[in-house]
Amino acid sequence: YLSTMDSIWITAVMTLVHMTDWSLESLKKLKKTVDKYIKSGTKESDGKDKTLKITFKSAREFAAFQKVLRKLDDATKHNHTEVLSTSLFTHLFSTYDAFIGNLIKAIYEKNPELFKSITREISLSDLLEFDDLHTVKMSILDKEIETFRRDSYVDQFHTLEKKFGIKSLRNFPEWPKFVELSQRRNILIHNGGQVSDQYIHVCEREGYQFNNKPQIGEYRRIDMDYLSEATRVLSKVGVMLSFTLWMKIFPKETEK
Repeated sequence: YLSTMDSIWITAVMTLVHMTDWSLESLKKLKKTVDKYIKSGTKESDGKDKTLKITFKSAREFAAFQKVLRKLDDATKHNHTEVLSTSLFTHLFSTYDAFIGNLIKAIYEKNPELFKSITREISLSDLLEFDDLHTVKMSILDKEIETFRRDSYVDQFHTLEKKFGIKSLRNFPEWPKFVELSQRRNILIHNGGQVSDQYIHVCEREGYQFNNKPQIGEYRRIDMDYLSEATRVLSKVGVMLSFTLWMKIFPKETEK
C-alpha cells in the first residue's frame, strides 16, 4: 500500500514538472511566431477603434499563420497538468479502497468467528452452486465488502467503529482533512470539480475549517502541494486503520 502511494507521488514529481515546462516552451514558440507577424503589421485608427493590419506575401503564408493561431488557442484551452494531477489524485483513493477491502478480508479470514456477524441472505438455488462452505463464506464476504465500499468514507468509518467496537476510530488530527480529501474526490469524479452544497456541509460537519470558504459552483483543482498532502494523509490513514483494527481483533499480536 505504502509503496503504491509513494509510486503515485514519484510519478507526479517526475511528470508534472516536465509537463509544465513542455507546455510553457510550446506556448513560447507559438507566441514567438505570432509576435513576428504582429511586429511587421501596421496600426490603423478610424478615430474610435484601433486595428492592426498584417500583410501576407501569399495565401500559403496566411494559411500557416492561421494554423499557428489555432495551435495557440488549443494550447491555452488544454490543461494537461490538470488532467494528470486529477488522475493521480483519484488513483490515491482507488489504491486506498483496494487496500481497505483487502484488510477487511484478511481480518475475516484470520478470525472466522467474525462471519457470524454478517446478516446477509442467500437463496437455496445460489447456495447449491457452491462446492463447499468456505466458498460460500468468501462469496458472502466479497458482497459485504462491495457494499461497504459503496458507502461514503465517513459512513465507512462509522461501520467499522460499530462492527469492531472501536469508538475512537475517527479521533486523529487528520480526520477533517481526510474528509475534505474524500469530498473533493467526489466532486471531481461526479461534478467536474465544481463545489456542491454537500461538499461544504460534510466538510464543516466533520470539523474541517476552510481558509477561504468556497462558493457553490466554484471549481476545486489539484496542485502539487495538495497532491503531496493527500498522499501523506491517505498513507497515514491506511497504516493507522490497519494497526488499530489488527490490535483490537488480535491483541496477542500487538507486540509483534
